[in-house]
Amino acid sequence: TFSKTNDICFPGTALGVTGFLYTANGNAILRAADGDSTGGGPTLYWNHAANSFISAPHANSAAAAYQANGPLARSGDYSKVILGDATSTGTVQVIDGDTGEILWTNGMLGSGGYGGYIQALAVNQDGSRYALCVGPAGFVPSLVILNASYQEIYQGDQSGCLGMAFSADAGDYHALWDRRHCGISKEAWKGGTTFLSLPSCLVT
Repeated sequence: TFSKTNDICFPGTALGVTGFLYTANGNAILRAADGDSTGGGPTLYWNHAANSFISAPHANSAAAAYQANGPLARSGDYSKVILGDATSTGTVQVIDGDTGEILWTNGMLGSGGYGGYIQALAVNQDGSRYALCVGPAGFVPSLVILNASYQEIYQGDQSGCLGMAFSADAGDYHALWDRRHCGISKEAWKGGTTFLSLPSCLVT
């Protein structure tokens, strides 16, 4: 059975909570809608033990706030959360699920983001692979894969990507299912170097 244990007041939620991801230690990343033109709103890290909200604790002063719009995804072991920018800058942030600290953002590297909308995200079981669906407005997006050091190890052609999800890891292989225009396809690679595309249009 379930029973109510607490009430949580999330500041800035005039239009309701739009995103919620549990992280490690029972904490969570939450996002609320507040009428922003981007459709986003306040994004905060909730400490369940203190029942308090934190705005992006970080070691690097360049990462002062969480991304306030766009997709969110989490690794299977809850250790990493990734946020993507749904505006034209294409900023991506990787967050430590234990502390809420922003570990990496492509803006820190001076790239200013991917220069296109982040339309979908996925993270594998242990946070060693990140899948990004990136594309400028009016163009079919491309699939980008990052490794555990956030280095790009693959960028596909503009065949489209949407609704991505990793399978559980199996040895050196990682599999990524990606719902595209033709249906469902499977991407797999070994050792982070060789990338095999195995399309299978199961759904039209």
